[in-house]
Amino acid sequence: MTEELLPAKRSIIPEVVDEEGRKITGPEMEAVTGLVTQLAQVAQLARIRKALEREQFEGRVDTMTLSATDSQAVLDLLDRWPYSPLVTAYITNDGPKYDVLIAINDPYRWMTIKNSETRTIDHTKAKRRIERIYYKCNSGETASVRVEGEY
Repeated sequence: MTEELLPAKRSIIPEVVDEEGRKITGPEMEAVTGLVTQLAQVAQLARIRKALEREQFEGRVDTMTLSATDSQAVLDLLDRWPYSPLVTAYITNDGPKYDVLIAINDPYRWMTIKNSETRTIDHTKAKRRIERIYYKCNSGETASVRVEGEY
């Protein structure tokens, strides 16, 4: 009688059943919970690593010089040290006299930067940071592009 008044013992692990709806118990269940625990630990370690990497380079400014030609090129920030995307980029067309076309993260939605002009790309509140910068000039033209980026 008193057992009926006691609250049911709850588990943080949901009930696991096989294809026919039978509850899995014993060694099979221990293997499942062990695997789930390992995956959760790996995910947590990945989140910690990403946070530490972000803090390590946060506020750091880096300057890169790109040579734009009529062939599309890409600066992939995730493939070069420090392997981290930029939060803000200041892109300057240092000339000599031609316009440069720039696209951020995807090679469409091109913006034109005229000679001696600087554009600020701010992804502080964006869901996605600046991971890639695509750049090119029109046919037969060349230009030097300076990118000052903040991590």
